[in-house]
Amino acid sequence: IADATLYYVGAAGGDPSVASNWNTTAPAACGAGDASAAPGSADTIRFDADCDNGPTQTADMTVTGITFDSGWAGTYNMGNYNLTRTSSIGSITIRGTFIHGSGTLTTTTTGSGLTMGGATDTFTGGSGTVDIQGTSNSAVNFTDGTVTLPNTFKTKGGFVLNANIDSFSNNSGEVEYYGTTTGFMSIGSSWSL
Repeated sequence: IADATLYYVGAAGGDPSVASNWNTTAPAACGAGDASAAPGSADTIRFDADCDNGPTQTADMTVTGITFDSGWAGTYNMGNYNLTRTSSIGSITIRGTFIHGSGTLTTTTTGSGLTMGGATDTFTGGSGTVDIQGTSNSAVNFTDGTVTLPNTFKTKGGFVLNANIDSFSNNSGEVEYYGTTTGFMSIGSSWSL
């Protein structure tokens, strides 16, 4: 399937490289999918609130888009692998729990970003790197939930950590700005890097 949007319907912690863990239409529930192939670099992977399961990567993945729908409460686990998003439109908006692991999470275009704003949402950074190449002042925007930074968090744009965040840990990591213009950083008064 080329240029498709594929919905995860496999078991919690299932293998995202298995085609039957993906459905070509929005699911009514988790179960066997109808995709003829696992997601490829031209595809968008999507996580629908009607199936709160999320996968655990068993290999590196490159996809055009990653969408976590409002209300999705599952867990996406990168494990020890890389996850690359290539779309120039929009951001990865974390819903549920996102476990970063020891790989590299990358958005590759200037129009991309990483956001999280739900009170029950969690971003857990690991020993790897997050590399957000979006250049807007809000390329990285954490407004609510629980945030643990990875060892290295790189951004070409702004980094916003709102005071409404329920819990924050810098994990002894660092935030590195490597854009070509003046960077923007906003840290809520409750937190420090």
